[in-house]
Amino acid sequence: MRIAFWNVRGFNCPIKYSEVKDFLWTNKIDLLAILETRVKSNRATKIIHKHFRDWVVICNYDKHDNCRIWVLLNPKTTAILHQKIEAQFIHLQLKHYESNFQFYLSMVYGSNNAQEREQLWSGLRAVSTSEPWLVLGDFNVVRVPDGKLSNNPPVLQEMLAFNSCMSTYHLDDLSCTG
Repeated sequence: MRIAFWNVRGFNCPIKYSEVKDFLWTNKIDLLAILETRVKSNRATKIIHKHFRDWVVICNYDKHDNCRIWVLLNPKTTAILHQKIEAQFIHLQLKHYESNFQFYLSMVYGSNNAQEREQLWSGLRAVSTSEPWLVLGDFNVVRVPDGKLSNNPPVLQEMLAFNSCMSTYHLDDLSCTG
C-alpha cells in the first residue's frame, strides 16, 4: 500500500490539481493527505467532483473553516472501517484489500499556535492505540533546534511538548523526501 502526504500550501490553482492527479497516477498512491489546502468549502465540492470523483475524499471542514486536511483514498484498494475528524487531524482505521492488513492512520496538520497544538496532543492521546498506527503530517513544530529553516529560533517548550508526545505514544520520526 502506498501512502503519501503533501503540504500544498494552497490548493486553489488548476495547475496543482493536475500535479496531484499526476502524482497519484505515476506513483500508484492508495491514500494521499493534502495539507494546508486553503480551499473554501463552496469550492471544494466542485474541485472534488471534477478532479477526484473516483476517490473517497474526507475533509475536515466541519471542524476547521479553512479545512486544513483533505484525505484522498482509492476505494478500489482500501476500505475505511472507522474515522474521527478533528481540526488538526483526521484519524482513520483502514483495511488494505490486497494484503488484508488493518491499521490506523492519523493525518496531521498542526496549528501554528502552541496553545492550540495542546489540543492536538490530547486528541492524539484519545485515538492512540497499540495496534499498528501511522501518524503523518506537518506538526508545525520541530523536534530539535536545527530542524527549523526560518530565522526565528524554535521555542524550547514547544519542542519539549512535541518530543513528549512522540515518546508517550511510542512514535518514531522517519526521514522524509520531497
